[in-house]
Amino acid sequence: MIVVRTPSFPASAGRLPSLARRLAAPSAASAILAVLAPLAVAPAAAQDRQEFLGLTPGDVQINASGFGEVTLTDRAGGAGGTGDDASSGDVITTVGAGVTASVDGARSTLVGTYRASYDQYLSQSDRSGYRQSLLASGNHELIDEHLFFDASASMSTRFAGLGAASATDRAGVGNQTQAISWSLGPTWQQRVGGSFANLNASYRLAGTAFFAASSGDVGDSERPDNGIIHNATVALNSGSDFTRLRWSLGGSWQTQTGGGDDGGSGSRSVVASTEYRIDRRFGLLGSVGYDDVQLTDQAEGVISEADLSGLSWTVGLRFNPSPRTDMQAEYGQRFGDPYYSGTVNWRVTARTSVSASYRTDVQTLQEALLVGITPECLSAGLSAVGGEDVPITVDCLLDLFNTGVLSPGGVDPTAPFTLVDGTARTQTFRAAINTQRERTTYSLNGSVTQREFTINGAEDTTYSVTGTASRNLDEQTTGSVSISYTASDNTVTGNEDTALVTSDGSTSLRGRLSLSHQFADDLNGSVSYSHLRRDDNSNSGSTSENALVARFTVTF
Repeated sequence: MIVVRTPSFPASAGRLPSLARRLAAPSAASAILAVLAPLAVAPAAAQDRQEFLGLTPGDVQINASGFGEVTLTDRAGGAGGTGDDASSGDVITTVGAGVTASVDGARSTLVGTYRASYDQYLSQSDRSGYRQSLLASGNHELIDEHLFFDASASMSTRFAGLGAASATDRAGVGNQTQAISWSLGPTWQQRVGGSFANLNASYRLAGTAFFAASSGDVGDSERPDNGIIHNATVALNSGSDFTRLRWSLGGSWQTQTGGGDDGGSGSRSVVASTEYRIDRRFGLLGSVGYDDVQLTDQAEGVISEADLSGLSWTVGLRFNPSPRTDMQAEYGQRFGDPYYSGTVNWRVTARTSVSASYRTDVQTLQEALLVGITPECLSAGLSAVGGEDVPITVDCLLDLFNTGVLSPGGVDPTAPFTLVDGTARTQTFRAAINTQRERTTYSLNGSVTQREFTINGAEDTTYSVTGTASRNLDEQTTGSVSISYTASDNTVTGNEDTALVTSDGSTSLRGRLSLSHQFADDLNGSVSYSHLRRDDNSNSGSTSENALVARFTVTF
């Protein structure tokens, strides 16, 4: 289960960005784009709504776009695809449209994008199908500085397991499902005793749903179950009266119905944590708490509730050698194992940043997918992609959505995160380097993820590294190159209702070259070449795909 720990103490106090300053709990229903933004820009009939939302016409930006794309591929079934026609080439024509919305008002904030497209295969028409994608997050201040309402949602077509993967994002490859995640709820903030402490309390109703892909569907037996999650958290954090000794008291309650834990699962947690600043550079960290994890009969197996529940504690050190550097490391006991966690955020120069993190969670699949749509993830993702704490704009949001930063797997078909409908103890290490040199931006991201499933102790470990470089050749032209490599020593698939299967794993190497040109303010064109090589140790051996794409986008 996701057991919420109170946020770590910031190196320096300050007001966080509007979407990230709430508690780091899941937060928009997909209707946020269809309801909030149109109401905000409607004429006189919506004047009362504008006043309620605290908006003026200048606070709202809505842009629509249409695009067309032609893909030449030498393997329509993708790398790893099976069947008589999987290895045949084809020409794929794609048409689509999208809308982006940005609201930045005194009381309301919204960023979001929705896209829909249809892929038509010339020879293998049975592979043709449509795709949809959505990413939106918004909040509204109901009572000044006290009551807030947050909502967020994501939707994408993603690969479910060890089947085929493709060099480009398209329908009809196989092994695909439509995944939707959403979350909404209120947050109450209150000062206690003036500047003595700050109280935060929140409730979130969240859910995940999986639907059949219009083409290349994974099938009912492999598609995960839908799930509904109720989550409530409360935290009392030290206020500005405390400078050297900072403290926090927190608790959380969560329950889930549906998913691999079909009979219902949940968790309860309490924790007290503190940081004592020795001087401006060093701080001592410590915490003590208790976790109560409930598993269903399907989920409880090799790892039991008793293994995951019980007393937890940590001790650690925080190091701030300069205002641009924040490092912390903790060691202790939690979830029945030695517990390690740490973060590094280093602003090397104004244009170069380094970040790393390590953490352990106990999560269901539905909880893991919801992590990507929290304000915390939005803020962290923006920092990782932009190399700095840039404002949450539509452009940055689109970058995050297209690169799959905001959700496990995202829209990248090479993502190693298989959709296993079960509960797992997950250990994750991530690291990123971002730098900009004149007109060129470089980034290097890597991760190691280990999952241990409770039902039978099945484990898999996935390694991933991606490097990208993008250069502004002139004011209208941009060229980019990216290379990514993923490998898994084992890969777990299946669900707890039937059985979890451990396969030998696979490796994949992906490369992409692209060139884009802005012909006019409302017209952009691009060409790209993509290569994917996949070695599946337990299925079809080594296969590869090459694809050439030409694309035009018109903005209205």
